[in-house]
Amino acid sequence: MGIVTDSPYDSQILLDLISALRQPEHGLVEYDNQNIQEVSYHQIQAANYLVRGNEVFEGSILENLRVGREDISLIQIREVLNELGFWDTIQKLPQGIHTHLLTFGYPFDTIQANMITIARALLGNPRLLLIDGNLDILPNEMAQSCLKLILKKPRPWTVFVVSKSQAVLSKMDQILKLEHKSHTLKSVK
Repeated sequence: MGIVTDSPYDSQILLDLISALRQPEHGLVEYDNQNIQEVSYHQIQAANYLVRGNEVFEGSILENLRVGREDISLIQIREVLNELGFWDTIQKLPQGIHTHLLTFGYPFDTIQANMITIARALLGNPRLLLIDGNLDILPNEMAQSCLKLILKKPRPWTVFVVSKSQAVLSKMDQILKLEHKSHTLKSVK
């Protein structure tokens, strides 16, 4: 599902509410037909993944992809990176997947660091995948590779993609517009 908004702040609030990073001031947010305030924060975080900005930390590419999830195999990592079209880029590095990255991804550029963040989310197989504008900063070919994997059926997750890109939104089954003043979602597609 695509989400369009005139205000990045409004989309940030919406995704924060859905992922339980913020409590609603008014109204109700439900998670599995339960008031989200009655569900364990850790249960929600274990099942959801919010992709927002550059979340690369100092450590190897492998550490950035696994984030302590040692059960994720190198085969799974290679498959995801291959499908994203990013495996060859990593293999060209002198230390490959063991290359050390600094905070925010150096020696990678912003786009490459963004690919690490997206791959990390996909490797977690979340039930709910929330992407807050990260696909918009990618060149079209990379964004389309990401979308192909993210939207591949059958997929283990429900996906919400906040985007202003028509190329991204055109791939969505449904598009909702978040109205700024009323904070309501209205169907566009």
